[in-house]
Amino acid sequence: MGADLKTKTFTRWDDGETPWTTTNLATIGKGIVALLQPENYSSTANKYIYINSYTITQNQLLASLQKATGSEWTLKTVQSKDIVDKAHEDIKNGNIADAIYPLIQASILGPVSYGDFRPSGFSNEAFGLPKEDLDEDVKNVLKA
Repeated sequence: MGADLKTKTFTRWDDGETPWTTTNLATIGKGIVALLQPENYSSTANKYIYINSYTITQNQLLASLQKATGSEWTLKTVQSKDIVDKAHEDIKNGNIADAIYPLIQASILGPVSYGDFRPSGFSNEAFGLPKEDLDEDVKNVLKA
């Protein structure tokens, strides 16, 4: 969400302090396996289930990237209002496809923060999912 690993450039939305929830692919897999266990049928039937690896801000992600690479990154800041205004113009002009991704990003990284699922509660503990380390995961992504 904002990192260009090749150029070490980070695009931050607004002040970068909007929290958003994210989940590693491996954690999603472990969560699905746990969800499908017979002992979880009754407690999860007909319910939304939320798991996560982290609820972080862009500033936290940037700090982790800088720590892992041992270098400062170029910071580019965009304003969510400007992005949303342009997306609305794109829609008015019939360019709906050009508007979708920026609107999704704005809903997650903008000031309203529809990407923060903490109020819904997470099933990580009930499913026995391990705590994850952001810095360690960032290092592993950079190695790949």
